[in-house]
Amino acid sequence: MQPLLARIADRRAALRGNPPGRHSTAPAGGDFGLVDCHLDVELEAPASGGQRIDVGFIVIEVKKRLGAGRTLHEAERQLAGYVRSRSQETGQRYVGILTDGATWRAYQMRSGSLTLVDSHTIAAARPDGLALFYWLEGVLATSQRVPPTPGEVARRLGAESTSHKLDLAALAALHEEHAQLPTVELKRQLWAELLGRALGTQFVNDPGLFVGPRAAMSSRAL
Repeated sequence: MQPLLARIADRRAALRGNPPGRHSTAPAGGDFGLVDCHLDVELEAPASGGQRIDVGFIVIEVKKRLGAGRTLHEAERQLAGYVRSRSQETGQRYVGILTDGATWRAYQMRSGSLTLVDSHTIAAARPDGLALFYWLEGVLATSQRVPPTPGEVARRLGAESTSHKLDLAALAALHEEHAQLPTVELKRQLWAELLGRALGTQFVNDPGLFVGPRAAMSSRAL
């Protein structure tokens, strides 16, 4: 596993290697509880510079290189089209991943635009396969029979996990979309009143206390 990760994290080797569209190196599906029916791989023509893999409600766009500026912007634009199309076809919320092997970026649609939620980078010198596994599993959420130990719960569902960040981003997007509904306004008003009684003059009616990391913290203060 370590030699494989070192190879895909080495951008110089990747640029000297096989052209995009021929084949891709990806973590084994069995490691994530996947079977062949969960995978839908569409390899693009070499001229397009990328490869697309559909896994459940995840769209993975593989590029030869992800750099800042125009290259990344074009890759995000392409991924946004895939995610938007799949969401419209199925009526489901999709997560998009951009990767060149070394960098992994997870996105969600928010207000019609692709928004970066989390990222992970593999160090070529000392690649950490377990860290990449937990990052990807947080997106895929396909592993089964996971021991319910405090460490596993924290790694897979804790505030620093990919799954937590994606769910939080989805909740924030839903609140942003429906914040003006009378029922939502009433719930937020009631929540603000409870926090005001608990925190007194320290309370500030911030949206982050209703939907966000601080919402959990404020609930423990009640």
